[in-house]
Amino acid sequence: MRAAYDATNLYLAYEVTSANDLVNEIGDPKLLFKGGNCLDIQLGTDPTADPARKTPASGDVRILVTRRDGKTIAVVYRPKSKGFAGQPTVLSSPANKESFDSIETTDRVALEYKKTPGWIRRGRDYSAQSDRTGSQSPAPA
Repeated sequence: MRAAYDATNLYLAYEVTSANDLVNEIGDPKLLFKGGNCLDIQLGTDPTADPARKTPASGDVRILVTRRDGKTIAVVYRPKSKGFAGQPTVLSSPANKESFDSIETTDRVALEYKKTPGWIRRGRDYSAQSDRTGSQSPAPA
């Protein structure tokens, strides 16, 4: 992943190796992590928070970005919000439980999605395909 920013935007570039497209079919945006592939962006925004923390600090944010029906969908999860006085939303699975003060969709995320030739995972084996220049790459050991 590469990152850059300017006065108003954060830019992230991912190169993902997956046999599956960036597609998600879950209907409830709160459960986006259950319905397919997502880009998972987690940001700590408080420079005074412990960088080795094991639990979220106020201001931390998690953004899941994917495509549904050919359109970008992004959901912002805020585990701790300063001054929050309501009931948090609790999401649970057999393995874990997470609490969020706020979960909301946003249209402020732009996604440029492009498939390029590269490694394709098939079960436990990797197959080589030509790279962007057309040359062949060997399969990883």
